[in-house]
Amino acid sequence: MRRPYFSVITPSFNQGGFIAGCLGSVASQGDDDYEHLIFDNCSTDQTAGEVAKFPQVDFRSEPDRGQSDAINKGFSAARGEIICWLNSDDEYPSGLFVRLREFFADPEVMVVFGCFFVS
Repeated sequence: MRRPYFSVITPSFNQGGFIAGCLGSVASQGDDDYEHLIFDNCSTDQTAGEVAKFPQVDFRSEPDRGQSDAINKGFSAARGEIICWLNSDDEYPSGLFVRLREFFADPEVMVVFGCFFVS
């Protein structure tokens, strides 16, 4: 099995109302060279059902000690060359993976971050 270029880590707890947007934004990047790891703290809402609509996602529902613990579990499990963190109620803009590939083509680049606010 080849190593994915991107590993997207998403912590989750009872985010069933939001997580479909998150998952869809990753799946719609037009790139299949990624893994999307969801670390969920045993949600009791519709989270599992929403995630099941995206069979390419690696969904792990297990107790954790909060968001940071879930993210750290994701970092430990990630196999990608580039590790990304996306909260379950956030979404990536289209074309993000293409843009990240451009940034990381420069061997001097070690970290890329951004922020986007909607008013």
